Amino acid sequence: MTDTAFGIDFGTTNTRIAYFDGEKPIMVPVFDGRGREYSIPSVVGYINDEPVAFGHEALTLEDVIRVASIKWELDRETPLDLGNGYDIYPIDIVTAFFRYIKDVVNQAELQERELKKAAITVPVKFPYRSRENLCKACENAGIEIVDIFQEPVAALYCHALCNQHADTAAVFDWGGGTLDVATVKIDDGRAQIQVQDGQKVGGDDFDRIIAMQGLIQFKKDYPDIPLSPEDILEHPRKGSEILLLAEAAKRRLNAPNRSRALLSRIGFLPDYDIEFEVRREDFEEWVDPYIERGINCLLRTIKNTGVANSLINPVLLSGGTCNIPLVKERLQQEFGPDVIITNLPFDSRNDRQAPETDVSNATAIGAALLSVFGAEPIFSSDIGIRTAGSNGFEDAFYPIFKKNELLDFENPKQERFFVTNTQTGVARLLICDRLEQDMQPQGLLRRIVPIPIDKKETWIEVDFALTQHLGLRIHGSGQIARASREETEMFIHELNLGFNIPEDSRGLFNS
Repeated sequence: MTDTAFGIDFGTTNTRIAYFDGEKPIMVPVFDGRGREYSIPSVVGYINDEPVAFGHEALTLEDVIRVASIKWELDRETPLDLGNGYDIYPIDIVTAFFRYIKDVVNQAELQERELKKAAITVPVKFPYRSRENLCKACENAGIEIVDIFQEPVAALYCHALCNQHADTAAVFDWGGGTLDVATVKIDDGRAQIQVQDGQKVGGDDFDRIIAMQGLIQFKKDYPDIPLSPEDILEHPRKGSEILLLAEAAKRRLNAPNRSRALLSRIGFLPDYDIEFEVRREDFEEWVDPYIERGINCLLRTIKNTGVANSLINPVLLSGGTCNIPLVKERLQQEFGPDVIITNLPFDSRNDRQAPETDVSNATAIGAALLSVFGAEPIFSSDIGIRTAGSNGFEDAFYPIFKKNELLDFENPKQERFFVTNTQTGVARLLICDRLEQDMQPQGLLRRIVPIPIDKKETWIEVDFALTQHLGLRIHGSGQIARASREETEMFIHELNLGFNIPEDSRGLFNS
């Protein structure tokens, strides 16, 4: 086994941390205003331009500017406006948050373990610049990033450790900000993503729906207030407080046998109170279209895999939004209750509410285990370019990276390609992937890379380099008119990846 690294699921809404103690995965506890928890709200509270509160404290402390959903601000090139003439770059906000994360772990007295190394997870469609800045923020906070894993891959590992029989599984990973879905083939000691998709929608959107419904009623009760529900929700302080109340109401509605929850706050505005009862049936009606679209996203992914729904087994749920009863109910109706995995296969504690069995924690646990056991990332499909066929009629597929090939971050590949049409002054490099040669002989087009060339050009030279951020960097140039890297460099981050299941981890846990 490699040196222990903590698995960190840096979520849009909540952040979770896990580690492997040598025998079993353990979730890192957090002691805050809610008591003993296993997640940290991904929120930073500012006074002027100084971070003064984090997590739950940042949500509840008065007179601070709250910055939430900071994960999705990391691709910004401009600073965020904190108000009163203060602004700050997103990478600095995330750096401050990870310094806090480091303190949380180091103060937890985890058998003298300290957070020095980490394996982090990213959504499949997380922008490449965001991945780079996330790693830089961690490093600025004094945390060495030893691995990056796609969130569905990390979540799947919890299942793949315990179930080695050949099948095609699906991952339905729904957090606060994104839904990631993937089909994964498990066979011969490998777990390979077949098709993946996703949507930028999650539990935060559901909180906003509850908050807006409450504010619409509030406006009806107090029509003389010169503010619209949208104005109130966009207020840097009051809006985040209402969203916090909405999230708390949602959590209560997720509890068994709970049909009502109260969204209330005394003194919301001077001389005005907000009180709004949320019924589960109403909440489910509000979010049903989102759930329907999420399930359709999964069904579309399965269809594109070429496997019948009845042959998908299991469907692994991950992420906090999957704790909504209606999500589980609809998925069980679609696939059958025996197919849906709603609990992780770890029983590391004696109590019945072991956090290691909660699907919300699958991504953090999977990242920790993947890193500890040194699971090697592999390509799940061929990746190459589409070339003109020798017969002059059908295009052909030329592989650059082959299915089951290990990712090599140290040695770029260089190729030369003949240019068939120079009249436009641009050579078009067609990047494709191919899951099965018989089904997709020419590959599926994923990206077009334009390369400026001289009209007398004959060949172009292309570099293909894999980066530690799970991206493929492509740069091409003609020989007569040399193109600069800035002109043609492109990053592709939506790669179909998988991993070899390490021998020493197989069968370690009992399902």
